[in-house]
Amino acid sequence: MHRSVADLVGDPEVDVVYVATPHPLHREQALAAIEAGKHVLIEKPIALSAVDATEILAAGRAAGVLVAEAMWTRYLPQADGIRQVLAAGTLGEIDLVRADFGSLVPFDPTSRMFDPALGGGAMLDLGVYIVAFASSIIGPPSTIRSVGTLAPTGVDDSATIALKTDACLPERI
Repeated sequence: MHRSVADLVGDPEVDVVYVATPHPLHREQALAAIEAGKHVLIEKPIALSAVDATEILAAGRAAGVLVAEAMWTRYLPQADGIRQVLAAGTLGEIDLVRADFGSLVPFDPTSRMFDPALGGGAMLDLGVYIVAFASSIIGPPSTIRSVGTLAPTGVDDSATIALKTDACLPERI
């Protein structure tokens, strides 16, 4: 058993570190593991900002270790089935994906879902699954449009997003 992150990443018997702590700790702990030469699997979100995510990925490349976000939905049997159907061309060319995923969470300003200091917000919690799903089918977005609402704490408590890829026709978005 390890009593600290430093003890864990310093253990020569440890090859891979899974960062599954609260969101605000992901950057610091991932960078510590990378600096120690460990491969890192980081629970979503990989970081609280694009700047932090870029820093983590750049550090992993520089250290020659694998860094990945733990997007478990990519590895479900149905995700593999969808990949096979798409690869076979069964559905033809896909130019529109509609997806919905949500839950009703009662407002509590101290909870992880609504506290900005804890990385709260709908997109970091559930919305990321929809973006990952759509991107797996139509590719990475080149344009993102969104509308939503904010909780009293300032984090997003709902979002509706439209993603456009370079493969999409402009009139579709």
